[in-house]
Amino acid sequence: MRAVARKALADIRRRRLQALIVASLATLATVVTALAVTLLTTSSSPYRAAFERQNGGHVVAVFDPRFASADQVAATARGPAVEAHGGPWPVANLPFQARAGKVQLQVVARDDPGGVDALRIARGRWLRRDGEIVLTQSLAEAERVAIGDDVVDVGAAQGVPLRVVGLAFDVDTGPYPNFMVQPAWVSAEQFRTLAPPGPGGTGYLMVYRLRSAGSAAAIRQGMASIRSGLPDGAVTASISYLAIEQFFDLNGSLILTFLVAFGVIALAAAAAVVANVAAGAVLAGYREIGLTRAIGFSPAQSVLGLMLTILAPALAGAVVGTPLGLLLSVPLVQQSFHALGLPAPGVSPLGALAGLLVVLVVALGAVLPAARAGRLSPVRAISVGSAPPSGRTSRLVPLLRRAGLPRWISLGAGDAYARPLRGALTTVAVLVGVATLTFAFGFARSLDRYIGDTGLTVGRGDVVVQRLGDYPDAAVRRTLDDQPETRLVVSYRSDNLDVSGLSDPVPVQSWRGPSDRLGFHVLQGRWFSRPGEVVAGPAFLKLTRLRVGDSFDASLAGHRSRLLVVGSYFTTNGLGVTLAMDWSTLQGFDPTLEPEAYQVILERGSDVSSYVGRVAASSPSQLEVADLRQVVAQQLAPTRSSVDAILVVLVAVLALIAGLGVFNAVLLTTRERVRDTAVLRTLGMGPGRTVAMVAASGGLIGLLGGALGAPAGVLAYLGVLGLVGNLLGSPFAGSSLDAYSAVSLATLAATGVLVAAMAALLPARWAASSRAAEILRAE
Repeated sequence: MRAVARKALADIRRRRLQALIVASLATLATVVTALAVTLLTTSSSPYRAAFERQNGGHVVAVFDPRFASADQVAATARGPAVEAHGGPWPVANLPFQARAGKVQLQVVARDDPGGVDALRIARGRWLRRDGEIVLTQSLAEAERVAIGDDVVDVGAAQGVPLRVVGLAFDVDTGPYPNFMVQPAWVSAEQFRTLAPPGPGGTGYLMVYRLRSAGSAAAIRQGMASIRSGLPDGAVTASISYLAIEQFFDLNGSLILTFLVAFGVIALAAAAAVVANVAAGAVLAGYREIGLTRAIGFSPAQSVLGLMLTILAPALAGAVVGTPLGLLLSVPLVQQSFHALGLPAPGVSPLGALAGLLVVLVVALGAVLPAARAGRLSPVRAISVGSAPPSGRTSRLVPLLRRAGLPRWISLGAGDAYARPLRGALTTVAVLVGVATLTFAFGFARSLDRYIGDTGLTVGRGDVVVQRLGDYPDAAVRRTLDDQPETRLVVSYRSDNLDVSGLSDPVPVQSWRGPSDRLGFHVLQGRWFSRPGEVVAGPAFLKLTRLRVGDSFDASLAGHRSRLLVVGSYFTTNGLGVTLAMDWSTLQGFDPTLEPEAYQVILERGSDVSSYVGRVAASSPSQLEVADLRQVVAQQLAPTRSSVDAILVVLVAVLALIAGLGVFNAVLLTTRERVRDTAVLRTLGMGPGRTVAMVAASGGLIGLLGGALGAPAGVLAYLGVLGLVGNLLGSPFAGSSLDAYSAVSLATLAATGVLVAAMAALLPARWAASSRAAEILRAE
């Protein structure tokens, strides 16, 4: 065994380039694998840990005091499904001015932060007197509000300032701005001065711990038990901890999808390149293997020796790559833990073991070439003295000559597949690199279009206007109509419908005006056009098992109506469990309701910034006016930055793996053809043509790998986009899928040629600079 180890160590020192290639491959593969494993092992733990630490509620529900009194709401906690509860607490959605921006807050009257859904203070303290307010930490950080700042309730024209005395974590609320309406807490006495007049402006908030809450079905049954005995319209909104967890994990799940999928691909590509390296080592050491066998090495020792020359540098690469991968995972992991007020976790044990997985994959890639070394006949290996030729001239050579290519180009390109297995494995490495780049290009472009095409997200428009507090709807319309740039105004509001057969209210958006001109992407059927018609999110249809053309019963504000599903549309609102309908349908439920917001389409060439400034100035405290595209971009900014970073890492790693694969293959071929190259040099081939000949070998591999990799990347893009659509509750459609053109696909495929040619450049320069006379003399 000692002799085998000494021989392997000597081989590593002598073949430093081979060892460097293996170590580099192992490092790159370990980085991606450590990233994927770390996120996989921590993706669900932050929220669950914070939820149990806070004794969070399995269900949070809001009740309308017009249909259920405080005593009736409190009585729901005595049902058989409820184990513990918090509340009822008075609650109202109120607009606040926070520094330069305005935010809608769910203000809760709560004097005690303990009990079920115990609130943890991140900074500052809890309420002690009137005039104080506690905010969530995620909102305060996003709006740059600090302890001691004032936020102003702008629900009324005069405004009510409140001093921020604490920042809290609340696991019953998703992160801001992805989860838009954030809670805030004031004293019960302060709440009475803030609450809007009339029973419709306030409600009661209850938090329930259920006896059985392990699945969505169990939570639906628990919620059905809570609602039993209450009239229609009593529950205006509810959300389960599983839905909030899904919001928290959405960004991580998206990134994890990329990392796991392309981590597996990176391992496969690394294994293919290592197999080429090991096979090249066998061919290059043909005579040497025969000699070691002749002096007493057994077949098993020959196999072990070659495996050690591969595994030792792979282990070194894994040792380097593991901390790099863990280091890159820190910002992604800390982002989730920080939002929940948890200390960042230590090093994931499984993440630290990622390097061992890579070493195992490298071993699998090297085992077949090593077994070939063990089967070599010592006599034949010594007598032949070098690796046997491939057995025939590549059939590509005459084909390329007939294509009219110069002789040195056809000879070089023909060498690409002179050894078919080596050429095929190297082509796979290039294919993977090009496919990853193609996928990254398509996904990044789709994300850009998703952000830029507001018709896909919130409906097409240039400006969005939010009416705050008691500011009149008629005044907003008058202000907008007076602007010469106003082309179209469509107003809307959001409510929650009680749908027959569902325990949770369903979000619904009601549109006043020609909403069909906002460009929502209809997936099935058509957009609503008359009273009583709705279009539904795909997840709603799946949950209710309804189809386009079916009807269902729904109620709002105690009024019941029969609604007809006329279409399905792309929407991420409520993760696809949502509805949209015309204003006339809403009026059939409650004619007193008024719009909350207005989407404005401007005339072509209008200055959006100037328009926003003028409208905002008409009522600085009670109108929130913004560029609609900027609003969408701001909401998606955290996801976009994380996705961009991960895509850059994936493309860089897999492109380097592809480049190393081509470099290794061309280097091996160049060394095997060194005598033929020397003969050509003596016959008059210049250095420039020699470089072109050798580079053509890598170029053909890059051409074929790129031609296959581009469509493979498109397939990966469509598959991942389908997975993302499932996460969002709605399949992608429309312009977001039009990510590629013929020119972009051809350019992406050409990157395979570029990477391969660059990787082949060093072996080509070595072949051009070698001395032909010395090579022939040695032969």
